[in-house]
Amino acid sequence: MRIASIAWALPVIAAVFAGASAAQDGAACKEILNSKSALIVTVKFVLKAEVMNESHEQKMETPGVVVDETGLIMLNGAALGGSKTIEAGPQTIEMKTTVDDIKVVFGSETEEYEAVLAAKDSKLNLGFVQIKDLKGKKIQALKFAEGPDPEVGQALTGISRLGRRFDYAPYFQTAMPCGEVKTPIQMWPLCGGFAEAGLPLFDRSGRTVGVAAMPSISDDGSEDTVNANMLMSLLGMGSGAKTLCFLLPARTVSETVEKARKQAVEALTKIKEGGKEGEKEGEKGAEKEGEKQAFAMTKENAGKLYVEAVEAWAREFKAAKPEDRGKVDFMGFLNNACSKAGFKDWPDFCSKAAKALGPQGWSDCVKEFTARQTEIMKNLADEIQKAAEGK
Repeated sequence: MRIASIAWALPVIAAVFAGASAAQDGAACKEILNSKSALIVTVKFVLKAEVMNESHEQKMETPGVVVDETGLIMLNGAALGGSKTIEAGPQTIEMKTTVDDIKVVFGSETEEYEAVLAAKDSKLNLGFVQIKDLKGKKIQALKFAEGPDPEVGQALTGISRLGRRFDYAPYFQTAMPCGEVKTPIQMWPLCGGFAEAGLPLFDRSGRTVGVAAMPSISDDGSEDTVNANMLMSLLGMGSGAKTLCFLLPARTVSETVEKARKQAVEALTKIKEGGKEGEKEGEKGAEKEGEKQAFAMTKENAGKLYVEAVEAWAREFKAAKPEDRGKVDFMGFLNNACSKAGFKDWPDFCSKAAKALGPQGWSDCVKEFTARQTEIMKNLADEIQKAAEGK
């Protein structure tokens, strides 16, 4: 009778211990959230991209982590632009992205701190921006030396922030290493809810175990990756599925951070040294810009600029050897035409044209561009075909 009573009680005892363990985990995660959330910031920037001969511009936000008290911020390297080749089925897409107007927001503060691109590790896919002036603000930085190497099955906690609509509120998610990769670099695939590349993961004691990342390693071992979600968003096609995140050990990331510190110092030094001289150059540039902007923005002139650029590209394409035609950069001709007319590049021209001509006028202009470009391309294809047939 006594044995039966004990047997009946075993599941109850197990449930009590499980509940206690869950409560301890929850308390540990809460403590990590309270003590580490100040390290997590929001990085805001304007992403400019050239995809499939089209220019796109979009305001972006991504979380980052403070890695130096001077204002050095680490984040997902894929967010900071670059040139990529994407294989989309039978089609190869060339994408070039750059970032501008970088700002950093601490917590839910309203003040934004200007920053510059400081460094990027293309292999680990980690990027760094450096705040220009903290204006006397004291900040905490992530510590790497204190953490142990990851272990498969280890319970970890990561912290991120919600977007502006939700007051940039911090929140935690859990994850665990579910395997180990030893080559080409040592890293652990992550299972669980946390998949914020560029952000740290902590053990239950609050020690930094590593950083989540999507290293740029292709099937042949070369560096070749692209942020698919970003590309899909830019093209107005929604977002793609989340890519598997890996955990890089703290010791590996620490070495990268040290290199980024040195590059950040160099970046700030150049800004300071270029102070007065930069202002003078800026004034000269503004004068030249004013001279160039004599371009009269009308539908006729806008159309003429575009068509002449397309025709120049078509002539170059036709004259090139078949094996070299892929190197004839259409955007290069378009940007060059815009530069000669007094604009920074094609996106700058489009922005000013849209303002000058109005939404409907610019829309009509684009339709004319497209129709004329289609005609030029068709004639080009016919000429190349006839030449190939020896007619």
